[in-house]
Amino acid sequence: LYIRPDEVMASKHAEAYTDAMDFIFDTYADLVGPMQEYYKKLKPLNAAEYDIDGDGKKEKFTDLTDESDIKAFRRTYKMDIRTKACDTLRYILPLSTKANMGVFGNGRFFQGLLSHCYTSPIPEVRRMAEKAHQALDCHIPRYVKRAKKNEYIDANRRRMTALANDLLTETERETKGHIRLADRPRDQEETDVRTIACMLYAYSDKSLDQLEELVSGLRPEERQVIIDTYVGNRQSRRDRPGRAFETDYPYLFDMLTDFGTYKDLMRHRMTTQIRQKFTPLSGFSMPPDLEAAGFADRARACHERAVELYNTLLSDFPEEASYATLHGNRVRWLLGY
Repeated sequence: LYIRPDEVMASKHAEAYTDAMDFIFDTYADLVGPMQEYYKKLKPLNAAEYDIDGDGKKEKFTDLTDESDIKAFRRTYKMDIRTKACDTLRYILPLSTKANMGVFGNGRFFQGLLSHCYTSPIPEVRRMAEKAHQALDCHIPRYVKRAKKNEYIDANRRRMTALANDLLTETERETKGHIRLADRPRDQEETDVRTIACMLYAYSDKSLDQLEELVSGLRPEERQVIIDTYVGNRQSRRDRPGRAFETDYPYLFDMLTDFGTYKDLMRHRMTTQIRQKFTPLSGFSMPPDLEAAGFADRARACHERAVELYNTLLSDFPEEASYATLHGNRVRWLLGY
């Protein structure tokens, strides 16, 4: 049901990891039936309407006379109710949940994808790159032979992480969801502050406003250290720093949203996006239907177990700790367009 990272499973945290994940998945399984009953009361069979015969018009169950249509209506209703229940309960599933996906692309795409995965700080992603590379070598070896870890990006990430840890002090984390439209910079000074703040954004847990306030108080030489670290040691035009230089948009939003909202919006490719690490510490968005059905306490219990597991893993496995993040936990990210 869920990823069991090899490194975690070989550590002293293995039991804590599986206990927490089993608790969350058991809770999910226990609530699938009750939530279906809840939605059946909100939408009884006789009140449902579906286009069963494909003529563009919805029919009610009581309008049907053909036996095959009646069976099709019952199947559709059952699937509809189960889908609603699972969509609501998805909020308590962790990011460790296994899923299937498929991709289609040309050789250049796969070479870029493999290089991106090889450069990931997450061991699971790097292992996926190795397996995918082996499979692609059977079909298009010439197109993916240059796929490898991007040393420039990896070095920049490590240096920026260390710099941010030294520079940023611990403050109370925001846990109330929001979507804030950032004011446009009025002059070059504010533009520079915005750009440097965005350089730190992905390596922090701070809002854009907090980072801009911090950068405003830095001396010129301190700002230059951030810029130099972020740009890194470029050897060619292919060594590209991150997205912080792309944030001078008419609209730039600093958002703290649940994972579902993030997944819906992050698919808009014609935007610049900068995301902070997934963590359960930024709060939990309780689905209204789960609360109305009387299961909010069980959802909160899952969130509490996720936070406990995250804090347990964080010092030894800072990347794998994010597996404990629930889909209902909030994500902080920038979106500019």
